[in-house]
Amino acid sequence: MSNDSSTLSQDAAFDLLSNARRRLALKYLLEQDTPVGIDELAAHVAAVENDTEIEQLDEKQRKRTYVSLYQTHIPKLAKAGVVEYDPDERTVALNGKLPTITSYLSSGDPSDEWPRYFLGVSIGGLVVHVLSVLLAPQFSAAVGMVIILLFTVLSLVYYRSSRRHIRPVVSRGAEQ
Repeated sequence: MSNDSSTLSQDAAFDLLSNARRRLALKYLLEQDTPVGIDELAAHVAAVENDTEIEQLDEKQRKRTYVSLYQTHIPKLAKAGVVEYDPDERTVALNGKLPTITSYLSSGDPSDEWPRYFLGVSIGGLVVHVLSVLLAPQFSAAVGMVIILLFTVLSLVYYRSSRRHIRPVVSRGAEQ
């Protein structure tokens, strides 16, 4: 892979994105405006992988992630020209080949399905509620409560799902 090309081939992009830890690192770097220290990057990636807050990480989790980023993943991303790595400062930042990578990171997002779920429950709930008011008014309050309960459950499932996934192609496990 050459650093002087402004884009990556599809195969090169898929190779870089084939590892969950690299996808998590790239996603985090996408959200940053300035170079990020490897310590900070490793802490963020480890927290996502372990489904916890950064403050809750133990030293082993941080170190395992730091070492793999430092020795394997960041050098691979730098060699491909996707990131700029400053070994003296131990900082990483995205660079010119980002459009090729992000086009694959953002495709097919399962979160696009959530509006359909909410719309389905809304329309279904409205139809059922109107029918209950017209046909069995004594049960309309109970039907309304069931609809509210459905929305509550759906919202909780959505909340839990959105905390686990940064992007659709990002799995929580870290492949080494």
